[in-house]
Formats: sequence, structure tokens, C-alpha cells
Amino acid sequence: MDFVFTELMFQWSVIGIAFVTFVITLPRIALITRQLSSKSQKKLQQLDNEYIEELEHKVKQYKNKANNMERGPQVEGNVSELDDILPDLFGSFEQFAPKWLKPFLGNKDTQKWLMKYAQDNPDKVKSLVGKMVKKKIAKSDNPEATTESLSV
Repeated sequence: MDFVFTELMFQWSVIGIAFVTFVITLPRIALITRQLSSKSQKKLQQLDNEYIEELEHKVKQYKNKANNMERGPQVEGNVSELDDILPDLFGSFEQFAPKWLKPFLGNKDTQKWLMKYAQDNPDKVKSLVGKMVKKKIAKSDNPEATTESLSV
């Protein structure tokens, strides 16, 4: 009996070869896809962690800034000596002032004008600064030697 390769046998052999190839390559494709997926997931997780760290850092910055704004600036001196207090008060208040006010406080002409106003109206300025400023007496070893710290 002679072996005859019929068309039906050819079709089944092609189907068999395709099936074996599919069975062999499918796990490899799944493995490659899983590896790529895990790499991309790791990269996304890394980006998420970096973003979370950045947000936590910004939150700490804003909390510190808010705490500093509540505390207010402090200057050393006596309220009755306005010439000594006002330049320090401008410098320390500038960092807590709103953005729109910072150029005015940093401007030398504005500072000169405010100093002139303080010299012309010392009673008004003393009462105004006295209302804004809290006196704190620092504790020291010598009870007679106390310094005053002013905070706005």
C-alpha cells in the first residue's frame, strides 16, 4: 500500500503544526507581557511614590509658613524708641507680608516715608505699635537683667 498525501492530511498537518506552535509560543508571549506589565507597574509605583513625597514636602513647607505667620516677627527694643524699632520691624515683617505688600516694605522710599511719618506723629505711631506689639520678658540668671522682646 502506497502512502498518499491527500489534501485532507495536508490541512490537518498544517492545523497540527499551527496548534503546536501556538501552544509553545503562547506561554512565552504571556511571560513577556507579564514582565512588561510588572516593569510598567514598578515604574508607575515609583512615580506615585515620588509624587507623594513631593506633596508631603510641600505640605510641610506650607505648615511651617502658616505657623510662622501666626507667630509673627519679633524685634528687640523698647516701644518708646521708635527710631530703633521701626527698621527692624520693617525687615522682620517683610517675610510675613502678602506678596503684594512686599515691594512696598522693601522699598527704601516707602521706609523713609514711614520713618518720617513716625517722627512727625510719634504719639500715634507709639500707640499703634503698642497695640500690635506684645512684650515678652526673657528669663535669665540675673533677675535684674531682663531684655524685652517685641512681637507683632
